[in-house]
Amino acid sequence: MWRCKVFKSKRYFRIFDGDDVYKCLYKFNQYFEIEEIPNGNKLKLTTYYLEGKALYWHQNCMSIENVVVIWNNYVEPLYCRFRGQKDLLEELKDLKHEGDLETYIQDFNML
Repeated sequence: MWRCKVFKSKRYFRIFDGDDVYKCLYKFNQYFEIEEIPNGNKLKLTTYYLEGKALYWHQNCMSIENVVVIWNNYVEPLYCRFRGQKDLLEELKDLKHEGDLETYIQDFNML
């Protein structure tokens, strides 16, 4: 009879300082899924790894008394605050194929 040992991975949880919110939220959600983080712990874990302008923003948001915030309600304001002034559809429309195909595909995927 085969026995498999189940273990939790020790993956790196990314620090978020306000830069590249798209990548960061994607990585956060990957981590939550892989590590099977319960919904009630996602916000606690995330806020521990905030630094710089992201941490200051969080502290201001959480200064409102008697407000209970859960991860699903936190993501949208975080995204809105740190996504910048880019209009991604406009950038996608303006994307031109210049150079090699792999670079174009990479640029397209990033948008």
